[in-house]
Amino acid sequence: MASKTDDNGEVLSDINVTPLVDVMLVLLVVMMVTASAVVTKAMSVDLPTGRTGTSTPQSLTVTITEDGNWLLDERPTNAGDLRANLRERRQNGFEPQALIAAAGQARHQSVVEVLDLLREEQVTHVAVGVTPPR
Repeated sequence: MASKTDDNGEVLSDINVTPLVDVMLVLLVVMMVTASAVVTKAMSVDLPTGRTGTSTPQSLTVTITEDGNWLLDERPTNAGDLRANLRERRQNGFEPQALIAAAGQARHQSVVEVLDLLREEQVTHVAVGVTPPR
């Protein structure tokens, strides 16, 4: 490998940063393009129907019917019973996770009430159920 020397015969050990800068700029452009594509897909608000979804394990399912009634794991419930169930699960060492399955015609206020209750009980892992189109 050839090395450069100055007038005094000392080896010059400069690092050429131009290729590094080129690579970093290319990576920056790729990340910007990818991020804009991801944000565009994430802003879809076409619920309750979803084209994709993943199965996630949940410890409880809160269903909200069209008339605003709540079901906890397919059994009728209310805010007090849901709180008691969440506290009991936490005392037994389970970190509660919740799936909210609201009917398409359910009032938005009912969903917000369930979300508020879950937040108050420190349930941090919450998913909203959607169904794929036919």
